[in-house]
Amino acid sequence: MTDRRNRAIEMYNSATAAVKADPRAAYRLLSSCVMVDPSFGQGWFMLGNSNADLQLWHGAVAAYRRAVALPDGEATGDMEPSTRQKAYANLAHRLYHLGQIPDAWEANAQALLLDNDEAFSHVNASMLESLDGSHARAIMHAEKALDLSPSAIVGTAAAFAYLFAGDFANGLRLFEHRVGYKLREFESYPYPKWDGGQVGTLLVVSDQGLGDAIGFARFLPEVFSYAERVILRVPGELVRLLMMVWPDRPNLSIEPLSVTLPLADAWTALMSIPVALKLTTQQIERQPGLTIPTLTFPQPGGWKAPGLFSIGIAWQGSIANDIDKFRSVPFTDFLALYKVPGIQLYTLQPGDTAKDLHDAGAAGSVRDLAPYIRDAADTAALMREMDLIICVDSFVGHLAGALDLECWTLLATMGGDYRAGRTGEHPLWHERTRLFRQDDYETNMWPPVWDAVVGALRERVTNAENPADSRGGRDRD
Repeated sequence: MTDRRNRAIEMYNSATAAVKADPRAAYRLLSSCVMVDPSFGQGWFMLGNSNADLQLWHGAVAAYRRAVALPDGEATGDMEPSTRQKAYANLAHRLYHLGQIPDAWEANAQALLLDNDEAFSHVNASMLESLDGSHARAIMHAEKALDLSPSAIVGTAAAFAYLFAGDFANGLRLFEHRVGYKLREFESYPYPKWDGGQVGTLLVVSDQGLGDAIGFARFLPEVFSYAERVILRVPGELVRLLMMVWPDRPNLSIEPLSVTLPLADAWTALMSIPVALKLTTQQIERQPGLTIPTLTFPQPGGWKAPGLFSIGIAWQGSIANDIDKFRSVPFTDFLALYKVPGIQLYTLQPGDTAKDLHDAGAAGSVRDLAPYIRDAADTAALMREMDLIICVDSFVGHLAGALDLECWTLLATMGGDYRAGRTGEHPLWHERTRLFRQDDYETNMWPPVWDAVVGALRERVTNAENPADSRGGRDRD
């Protein structure tokens, strides 16, 4: 055993030396380490961390479980209370992000029992309490975590306790920690971060997804009186649409995101504007939306089916988002909408949607509009031809809200959007968006949601005197 332990420790030490430069090499060494000596608790703990670094969540969970199953020992590298506590806390965190919530509660309770003054365990507790809608307790744990460790990662996690509780002012203020957590490149900008005062040229950068950009662009007019010139950089898909919103603004330049930096005097992230201006939650909630001009879309080849209730659909969010595994659904789920007679479905998300249609044998049933979509302006024009939008929680839903169109959004319990909160039928800013929520996180099931959507759609189509003329779309054929 001594020889095995010594060889395992050698591999462990080599892995810890390589973990930053070559995480895959560290993974191989740590896997070898615990194969050589399966009783090496520190090896299992570090293997869990290595898997997590590589986003191998199930492997991380298995390694942490092996670690906490070992008894405490006196030999170097054996399990001891502090390692066990960290293993339980990390296990709880990974279980949470896999949607295994009851197990996450159990693991985190063990972590807190071992050490109630460890910040990461309180981060977990805050996330779990928020998911249950216990907002006061979620904030209590978030504040405890911040007191113990006022770090960027803890501050970013704490932000969501406040955001889901509807305290947008404090939530966005804490969300500024994201710069030190995942957006370190902003710290190397050659000009200071904007503090809300008068400035010459201000660079405003979209740092989150398309949905956040279209939602928080509503705050841009608030900065025009503070800056002599504003340079707004957003994902390329949004440039043309936002140019239509502000066509004749002489001190505004709208550009696609770029790795190069313009001449400017200060910078701010788009989502940071409410914080820089010290807006209250009430002011944030009441901020007017964008005035997007009416866009028309030509109909070459008669792409729109005459006389039918037109429904634009989107089933996939950005796969780069960690929550996409919860919020996106199979394309085939949307075919259940054909239980309601008199409708026609159209795809509204760009990309190779045709593959999903053909794989399902639905190329005739669902009209693919992806070839017409170059950017968000095209998507907006197509949306305005629809009677209703039905989508998962993605940019399509946020754009429909910005356009003030009737939209039904399918909302997963796990990975939900703070603008939708934990309860309620409408998200922040979008009163014409109706939310269809999963019942709970333990089942994470979509069939009951689809039953509700189909029932509501049957009523919507039946009660419409002339569905094609309903607000949100008009059949011109």
